[in-house]
Amino acid sequence: MKIAISTLHCYNNHGGVIQARCLYRHLTEAGFDCELLDWRETRKRVRSVLLRMVARRPVLDGYLNDLRMSPRFLSRTSAGAADHANRQGGALVVGSDEVWKFNFIPGRPRAWLFPAVPNVYWGENVTVPRIAYAASAGTSAAEEVPEAERPRLAALLRGFRLISVRDRHTEGLVKALCPELNPVLLPDPAFAVPFMEDVDTSRIRARLGLAEKDRFFALAFDAAPPRVEIPTGWRAADLSRLDVDDWLAAIKISDHLVTDRMHAMIMGLLAGKTFELVNPRPKLRELADNFGLPTGPMDDARRNWPHEKIRGRIDEYRQRHRDFAAEMRRVLERTP
Repeated sequence: MKIAISTLHCYNNHGGVIQARCLYRHLTEAGFDCELLDWRETRKRVRSVLLRMVARRPVLDGYLNDLRMSPRFLSRTSAGAADHANRQGGALVVGSDEVWKFNFIPGRPRAWLFPAVPNVYWGENVTVPRIAYAASAGTSAAEEVPEAERPRLAALLRGFRLISVRDRHTEGLVKALCPELNPVLLPDPAFAVPFMEDVDTSRIRARLGLAEKDRFFALAFDAAPPRVEIPTGWRAADLSRLDVDDWLAAIKISDHLVTDRMHAMIMGLLAGKTFELVNPRPKLRELADNFGLPTGPMDDARRNWPHEKIRGRIDEYRQRHRDFAAEMRRVLERTP
């Protein structure tokens, strides 16, 4: 069964490429014939390239080169990408990541950052069956949607055969626009596969200038990390300029992780690491609450870290992804 996956895979963000790879792998292992829909919205793409140059970040897109990709659609609108999905047949899977962010309000910074709504992530111009897979709206809220736009977004949401969302905030958004819908809460697809087990750590200490005996903090931030108090005898490693493979390897061998990034947090959970969240956004706080993570000084948190509960919750999340993939198949097989 053919699946086109439409997600945020090309904007030079470690988490973006990791979640795209995990979703592709999960659905492929579930028996679907997957293709990544390569729409690169022009303004967001330009911003991504400029930020990469200014911050001297590595190019991350190559991490997905071995996945099957559609032709590239570098354009302001997603009509070409939608048309390609329609011609291929099968179904369109939207998600995960913050695919449902808005840019309705003039003068706000994100009017530049995100594609015009609606678009292919909402199913605009898509005629094949649509499924939302752990979709998120980020911090965008229903009250930001102009009254004139609400009927169109509501109609697009009602056109999805299945809707799963990554967080409670997005669940509230869907219900505000379509009170009759009951979206499934589904964790990020990075939980769907044993992703960190395959990470090669053989060269990362040398690349970070660390000796085998060095205990170190992995500082995983989108840009240069803030000042962090490092205990005596510890080292710190800034991961912001590493490519994806080295970024993952550094988290896997770290003794403690400090981050404000959701996918760094997820990789830390998968690798069994203790960590601290710096100025966590709501999606990180929600995830921390779901795992019952302690707060407070590092030493106390490390002593009270709920390793067993975390492993059990990861197993539960993985089963939820298997169940949702099975439900996808049932729904699509019933589709005329």
